[in-house]
Amino acid sequence: MNKKIFVLGAGNMAESIVAALLQNQVFEPYDVTVYDISEARMEHMIETYGVISCKDPASGLADADILLLAVRPQDLPQVRWIKEAEKKEDLLTVSIVCSQLIATLEEVMGKGRYARMMPNTLTRTQHGYSALCVNDACSEEDKKTLEEIASGIGQYMYVDEKLFNAWTGFATSGPLMIYKFIYGMIEGGIYSGFSLEQSKQIVYENIIGTGLNLQLTGEHPLQLVDKLTTPGGVGIEHFKALEEGNFTNLCVDAVWAAVQKAESMAEKYKVE
Repeated sequence: MNKKIFVLGAGNMAESIVAALLQNQVFEPYDVTVYDISEARMEHMIETYGVISCKDPASGLADADILLLAVRPQDLPQVRWIKEAEKKEDLLTVSIVCSQLIATLEEVMGKGRYARMMPNTLTRTQHGYSALCVNDACSEEDKKTLEEIASGIGQYMYVDEKLFNAWTGFATSGPLMIYKFIYGMIEGGIYSGFSLEQSKQIVYENIIGTGLNLQLTGEHPLQLVDKLTTPGGVGIEHFKALEEGNFTNLCVDAVWAAVQKAESMAEKYKVE
């Protein structure tokens, strides 16, 4: 991409995005400028990825075609300076700030081209979906730029902005539930007599293969459950134990708890 990007905030998520974009050659290191209030974080980004840092965020913004806004939601009021700062007329602002609406960004930073991206946490694998939405000021060219960035860290999907908090709790936090499930499966393997290494290898391949099988067949998961559970067999015993533990409802409750947390953050960090 023949554009310069300014990354405001260099936390873990911003770093993951930068790493993936560089790895997939969406940007070259000399086209990425980073600013963070922590000098240690900026030094880490320079030493690890060869990007550029700046002492003054206004100078980093002035030359940018894209602003990747990666501050914490409670810190959004501190970027009001952007409203009066020197910047390119066609600057595209891509916000990954949790729970903050585009309307709020416009109020804080002034009118302009705004997009929201709720990134996935699987940037190293190029799997996982990121949510995208844009305001009316964005052009088709802006959307292409946004999609190129999103493709650089995995898959993407446009969703209504009203679903972004639900996306945070469901899609972005989804791997946490899967990690926990995988941990339980590995422990089950060890309990059954397999070594830790054997259990990990078996479970990892089962997880990857199961996901691919669902994608390839297009079948509902319960259709495949039916195919794998013979009358009086081992599989149905496995499934029975999960249902006795209320496994499905527990998963739904966990997702809903995360969604409600994202909703509460939107209220907690509402910019006045």
